[in-house]
Amino acid sequence: MRNKTSEFLEKARLALQKGDQKKAISHLNQVLQQDINHAEAWQMLYKNVSRGESFDDFQQNYTKKYFPRKLKELNLDNNRSIRRVSLTGGRESSARGASSGRKPDAPPPPPKEEKKPGFFARLFGRKHDQVSIRLADSRERYRLPRYRAHHALTDALATAELLQAQVAHRFAPDTPLRALWQ
Repeated sequence: MRNKTSEFLEKARLALQKGDQKKAISHLNQVLQQDINHAEAWQMLYKNVSRGESFDDFQQNYTKKYFPRKLKELNLDNNRSIRRVSLTGGRESSARGASSGRKPDAPPPPPKEEKKPGFFARLFGRKHDQVSIRLADSRERYRLPRYRAHHALTDALATAELLQAQVAHRFAPDTPLRALWQ
C-alpha cells in the first residue's frame, strides 16, 4: 500500500508540473483514500484547491465532502506537527526574545495575503504595488519577528529563519532535505 501511495503521489506531482490540475487532484484523492492523514497530499491539495480558508478548515471540509466515512480517522494534530529547528542550539535568541507569541512546536502561520487591486484600480489601469522582496518585508509576510538590520550575524539568522518558514509553508513536514534542491 505504501508503494501505491508513493506512486499516486508521484503521478500527482507530474500532473501538476504539466498543468493538469484535474488529474493531479484525482491522484491526490487516491492517496488520501489509502491514507487520510498523508501530510504531503494534504499540502498539495491545499495549495491547488483552497479558496483562502485556513488549512484546518480546508482539510475538514474537504474530508466531509469527499471522504465522509474517513472523517473519524482524520487526525488534525498529526498534520500540525511541523517541527522548528533552532539555529541557536536550543537557546532562545536574545534579539528575538519572547516576542513571537507562538509555541516553539507550532507551525508558522501562512504568509499574509497581498491585497488585490480594487474595481476602479483595475478599471483605470492603475498598477498594483509590487511585493517587496527585502528581508524585513519578507519576514513580515511570514509573521516573523523584526530584527535589527545590517549586522552580518543577525541578517544571516533572519535569513535562515525566513527560509525555514518558507520551507515549512510550501512542503510537507516529512519532505527530505535533498528534495528541496532537485
